[in-house]
Order: sequence, then C-alpha cells, then structure tokens
Amino acid sequence: MSKSRSKLSTFWIVLGLFAVAYIIFWVIFINTVIVKDLNIYNETQPTVVMDGVVAKISAGDISAMDFASSGSRFEDGNIYRDTFAANIQGKTITYRENDKSYDSQAPVYDILAGDEVIATAKVVAVSSEPLMMILSKTEWSVESITPIYEVGDEGLIIEIPNTYTAYVNGIPVDDREFVESIEYSEFAYAKAYVTVPTKSKYEITGLMTKPVVKICDANGNEVAYTENGANYSAGFATSEISADMSTYVLNNAKVYSNFFSRDLPGCDNSINGIRYMFPADSDYLTLAENYRLHDMWMYSGHAAPVFSNESVTEYIQYSDDFFQVNVYFDKSMYLTRTGDTRVDTTNSTYYYVYVNGSWVIADMISIIN
Repeated sequence: MSKSRSKLSTFWIVLGLFAVAYIIFWVIFINTVIVKDLNIYNETQPTVVMDGVVAKISAGDISAMDFASSGSRFEDGNIYRDTFAANIQGKTITYRENDKSYDSQAPVYDILAGDEVIATAKVVAVSSEPLMMILSKTEWSVESITPIYEVGDEGLIIEIPNTYTAYVNGIPVDDREFVESIEYSEFAYAKAYVTVPTKSKYEITGLMTKPVVKICDANGNEVAYTENGANYSAGFATSEISADMSTYVLNNAKVYSNFFSRDLPGCDNSINGIRYMFPADSDYLTLAENYRLHDMWMYSGHAAPVFSNESVTEYIQYSDDFFQVNVYFDKSMYLTRTGDTRVDTTNSTYYYVYVNGSWVIADMISIIN
C-alpha cells in the first residue's frame, strides 16, 4: 500500500514539474518569438512610413511633393509650391486613411493641415517576409505624395496704344499675350495721309495673385492708366507744344472761324484763304466751298471780331508726322443791325498731319462739355 502511494506521489510531482516547464516554455516563447514578431509586424506597418512623412512636412520639408510650374510667365515658376508652404506653416499636420482606399497592398492616406486635406499619399508594399501565423514583415515605400493646391486663376486685359509697352510684374507683354489691334475712330481721316497708331489689346491669364502693372510710352516714360476690375487701359500722354506750333494752330483756328463769319478777306470769292491749312483733297475744303456758295450770305453783319480766353492744350505727338491739339477761344462780335453781341466759341480737337512739307489739318472734332 505504501509503495502505491509513493508511486502516485512521484507521478504528480513529475506532472507538476512538466506543467511548470510547459508554462515556462510558452512564457519564454511568447516573449521571445511572438512578442518579437508582433513588434516587427507593428514596426513595419504603412502608418510608420506615414509618421515619417508627416514629420517631414511638419518640419517644412515638402520636397517629396510635385508641383506644376506657374501657369503664367509673369510669376515665379515655384509660386504654387511657395504658396502651399506658406499656407500650411504653423498648422498641425496629421493623416488619416482615405475613405476610398481599398487596396491593403497600396493604401492611400489623406494628409491634413488642421482640418483641411492638403495632400494624398500612396504607400505601397515593396517586399514581404512571413512571420509566425498570419503575420508578415512588410517593407513599405511612399509611391507618391500628391499636393492639393490652388492654381492661378487671376487674369487681366490691357488696352494701350500700339507704340506703348505694358509690364506685368516687371515683365513686358508681347505677341504671346496679344489679342487684337483696334483702330481709333478719331483717326479715320488722318490715316488717309499718314500711318496712325492703333490700340493693342493683350490678355494675361493664369496668375496666382493680382499683379503689378506698369505702362510706358514709346520713350520709356511711365504713364497713368485706368483700372476697372481686371481691365487696364491707358491713353496717349500729353506733352508741351512748342511756342511756334502753338501760335500756328491757334492762328489757323481763328482764320477758319473768320472764314465762316465772313471776316476773312476774299472769302466771298473763294476758299483760297483757308486752302493752305488742309490737304488738297480734304472734305473740309468741299464743305467750305458749299458753305461759301449757299449759306455764307446769311451770316449776321457785325463789327470786327474780338478774340478772348485763348488756349492751346492737350498736345499729343503721335509720330513725326502726326499730332493732335485742343484749341479754345471765344469770338465776340457786335451785331450792327441789332446792337447785340454775338459770342461764338471754338472748342475743338485738331488732328494735324505733315504732308508735302507742311502741317495741315486732317480732321477736327468739336469738344462737347
């Protein structure tokens, strides 16, 4: 009986030792193999790669992102990249799995600056090594980081004389931005005798920000322009008229006025007194002749006219053979029949062309105040 009890005690002792050894084995196994494999598995998740991506972006490194060059030659080619970097500066950068990412071997993540999605990153598995059970050690690589950014949508239209130059952010516009040439209606008569300027229209698109515009005349002098929304326009700049030319154009305007008031000697008989100031084929000579023949006799009789308030202004030299100028004066006449005083005002723009060695009037347009 005692021998049986001794054998039974020995069995339980051996079984207990085996159980303890078995437990110790699994504890050692779990700590040395399973935990190790789990650590390896966790350390080779794509999120680890994304942690590195976010850390770089947070530090201001966006070199892994591809940005298009600016859509306009008038801006720095890196303006999209620079604007993107400025917009995310100081913001908390995080990431989340894209809700449309279904490929476990190529997950896509949204990268956020604050609450705004600023980029997407695609991570791909480049190699895989099996661990225990269903676990595997996977090496991941960032295939692409696609930034989400605004591109330039600012545009402007510039209309200037064709002899002028427009600069956008310091860069001159040229034929690449040219849209069309527009004729100035006021030069309709002058263009029959000389080459007249036209208006050039330019269109610039794809700007990221509102540009700095400068317009210069043919001599490189900066001129004022009008800005209306995205439309910029400049007219011709005025300059000083010489004293001799000022006297010449003022005298011509007076002579022309005196012809129509019958104060020019010989005007009843011919238009020779004003012929010198027009081209030989001018319509104004035809109009003057018709007036002389049919209407001049009706002009009220008066004493010699008195001129006052004379001015010659707004002189614009378009070319060596073309200019315009405004002439103003009041002409007072004492009417001999009624004793009243009649005042005729001349306020006109004259367009002069140089033809056959002389400055002559191609056209004149009354200024309506």
